[in-house]
Amino acid sequence: MLQQHILDSLHRSSKRVVTLDPIHFDSFASKPMSDAEFNLLMVSKYPNWYDLLPQVESAMAAHEQWMDKRISAGWEIDEYGSWYAADGTPEHEWDGDLPEDLE
Repeated sequence: MLQQHILDSLHRSSKRVVTLDPIHFDSFASKPMSDAEFNLLMVSKYPNWYDLLPQVESAMAAHEQWMDKRISAGWEIDEYGSWYAADGTPEHEWDGDLPEDLE
């Protein structure tokens, strides 16, 4: 009961909403939840969640920057995770510099 009250109050105070992918988070319902709700669930499953959270957020930010560099260079990704250059060349056949290596 107290945990639900905490979730309700945190949900009202959070503006960002995340959706969990049921393939990777099969123990959670696939419903929109706030960051606070997600963190509360994660700390109940992984007691060291808040110890690791800064590293997870940093890795996620680095991945977003990497993706942004490729997309801004005209590269595209397919539904299987394979990348293609702007001219359609698959990444594994690409001989030039990768967009993330140009800076």
